[in-house]
Amino acid sequence: MIKLTLILIGLFCLTGSGISQRLPTVVGRNILSRTPTTVQVEWRQPPGVTYAQFNVRIRPRARIGRPSSRSQTSRTFSDLRPGMRYTVSIVGVTERLQRSPPLTFPLWSQPLSPSNLRLRTVSEVMLSIQLAEYDHVYTVATVGLHADWDAAEGMIGSFGYDVRISPKHGTELYPQELAEDDLDGTSRVFTGLTPGEEYTVSVRTKAGFPFDLVFSEPVSMNVVIPPTMPFTVDEIAIGATTAQIRAIGPMNGIHDKLVFQMEPDGGEVGGPEPDPVYQTYDMYSITNLTPSTSYTIDVFTSSQGVLSEEPFTIRFKTKPAAPMGLEATDFDMTSVELQWEPPANVMEGDVTQYVIEYIDIRNPEEVMSTETGVVPPGGQLVHTRLRGLTPGVTYKLMVFSVTDDVRSEVQAELTITTVPPKPTVTLLNVTDDGLQVLVEGPPPDEGECPFVRVSLSPGEDGKQTRPLLYETGSTVFFHGTNRNTLYTIHARCVSNNVESEEDVEFTDILSGSRGPDDTPAEMFVPCLIKKVHPGPTNPDTYRPDACCGDLPYHSAKEECCGGIRVQKNGERLCCGERPYRKDDFVCCGDDLVHPKIPGCPSDIP
Repeated sequence: MIKLTLILIGLFCLTGSGISQRLPTVVGRNILSRTPTTVQVEWRQPPGVTYAQFNVRIRPRARIGRPSSRSQTSRTFSDLRPGMRYTVSIVGVTERLQRSPPLTFPLWSQPLSPSNLRLRTVSEVMLSIQLAEYDHVYTVATVGLHADWDAAEGMIGSFGYDVRISPKHGTELYPQELAEDDLDGTSRVFTGLTPGEEYTVSVRTKAGFPFDLVFSEPVSMNVVIPPTMPFTVDEIAIGATTAQIRAIGPMNGIHDKLVFQMEPDGGEVGGPEPDPVYQTYDMYSITNLTPSTSYTIDVFTSSQGVLSEEPFTIRFKTKPAAPMGLEATDFDMTSVELQWEPPANVMEGDVTQYVIEYIDIRNPEEVMSTETGVVPPGGQLVHTRLRGLTPGVTYKLMVFSVTDDVRSEVQAELTITTVPPKPTVTLLNVTDDGLQVLVEGPPPDEGECPFVRVSLSPGEDGKQTRPLLYETGSTVFFHGTNRNTLYTIHARCVSNNVESEEDVEFTDILSGSRGPDDTPAEMFVPCLIKKVHPGPTNPDTYRPDACCGDLPYHSAKEECCGGIRVQKNGERLCCGERPYRKDDFVCCGDDLVHPKIPGCPSDIP
């Protein structure tokens, strides 16, 4: 019995001292706010018990805020050290001063944020491979990002960093897989990123592991990974002051435009236009270039203002400036006089040579050319005569300037028709109704005469009838002519509205036959005597008061040779009073006409 009594007394004493194993601990521990120097904690009364007050302690020591009532279920701890682990103990006390077992838990103040976050892109990484005695370092191309930062000062205890990266066009995160001893490293490398994509890197200090993690405020920075270089860039048309190129952007990644860096500077690049033939290409026009200049153009891709690390480089030389204002100042049957202005914007020291190309429009596939001498820049108008052309032919002429064997564009060109040859007029027939005339052009190898313009006039200088245009080889009939009047037939070749010199054919009075003939006329023709109107007389005017034998004549173009009219200095000449043709005969003295063999009989041994 004694022993039992003692046991009951012992139980009574334990209860009376205020420590009861039956009282529950406080519940619902929660962090209301946390900073590097303060933490506010709250809790709840346990079920079935209401404590009148709470005894709160923290180790290491820190300031505990005084509540308005000791029964308040929250406390604010201040004067904490950033990122430090504290131990908090909460004991509930009843009105009878009975105390609950303590609720003890670790409490971390918020760590300080890292500072001076730096980001730079990487294009290659080094891999070290070790296998037994084999040890080698490889460089591998990649699209990556290197992030590093400075640790916050004033941090004590164990802490590390939480680093996250996310693309602008998505929410993918890249977890960190670091060894235990690398958790506090202040740098990370990310690979396998997308060229041209914008990424956000966020770094925050973390503490509390292996317990509940506590993070600092994050430090974030955006970065755009440089896009890859253009896939291809080609120049397709180079002029003197302009160029046209086409390009295809990078085959992978993101980019918004191409950026052109030109040396020497000065050109202007227009915006992209779709290639009408190759849809995958974009076309770019470059203007304000300098003639005869070598250019280097670096073409970068750009993504949100960030250029590719490497450009696609093209090189070309602009053509020399072209001559301007080509004109024909004079032309005849076989040549044309040309003039043009020297090229503008010629670089000092350049030597320019001119090339004239001309095309016979009858045979446009055959291009003929000739070169002029070397002409220094800045001179006056350039003059030259192009010879060896065919009469009556239309030519297209182009003038190029040439510098360092590079030919300019065509900016000086014109079309011109040389003077056609004279036609041949043949009087076919004379009737009471009029004259019938055949007008023919020269043989094709002597020039072009596609059309003839024919008119008729009485006398040598009478008023001509209205000229009519006929195809070459046409037979023309003049109605209403008078058999007792001398008429002149006028004919010109016409090619592309350019007319030849005039060919004239005379008819005889009364008979209407051609004259003079190549042989003495045997037909007796009265020599009419008519009065001449008073006044000045043109020596080329027909005046029928002069006779050559029985043939009337008076002209500065003809002379009388033994009763036969011959043209002065023409195909027929006069030997004494005997006419002869100089192509077949020779005059060997007065009235002695002898065939060419090749001289006179007295000259032949």
